[in-house]
Amino acid sequence: MIIKNEELLEQFRQKRICEGCGRPLRFKAEPHHTCVTRGFGGGTRLDIAINLTALGNVWECGCHDKTTKGKPPMRSKLLQVIAEREGCTVAYIVEECARILALDKHAALLDTVEL
Repeated sequence: MIIKNEELLEQFRQKRICEGCGRPLRFKAEPHHTCVTRGFGGGTRLDIAINLTALGNVWECGCHDKTTKGKPPMRSKLLQVIAEREGCTVAYIVEECARILALDKHAALLDTVEL
């Protein structure tokens, strides 16, 4: 399943606080696909708010780099950050991402999926 949303990614880039460590950012944040990573299982991309966090780059706090290298407990912490930001639970995020991944592959032609 591929859901591309460049406008949403740009909104996350404009955030000036790293959602990983809370540090103020001088440069654009880097959107991180948190629950379902890009390319997970081959050809997967979910640009949806419940799958994204805004993280600092390697020159600032390095949270994006740490997260992509699997430094614990970043993933679970970031899922909690998303849940608080979006007003839901971590279980909901995981279940909703799984539901979207299970959609018919032909739905990937759509630009967005209504949640």
